[in-house]
Amino acid sequence: MPEPAPNPVPGGMSTVTAHLWFNGDCGSAIDFYETALDATPGGDRVPAPDGSGIRHAMLRIGDADVIGSAR
Repeated sequence: MPEPAPNPVPGGMSTVTAHLWFNGDCGSAIDFYETALDATPGGDRVPAPDGSGIRHAMLRIGDADVIGSAR
């Protein structure tokens, strides 16, 4: 008999996670969400390879996870 699949939702995350894409630096958008929506950081901000801004960040709004990434 086949084994059940592992839980597809990582521990501590909600079932659906929004992923927002930004042109350029997503840091200013994350800063805005933290101020306007009382979002809390969900981990470290990942800098862009050239050091020009934030490439990837995660935050939590209420009980929802949101990921922001720059193209």
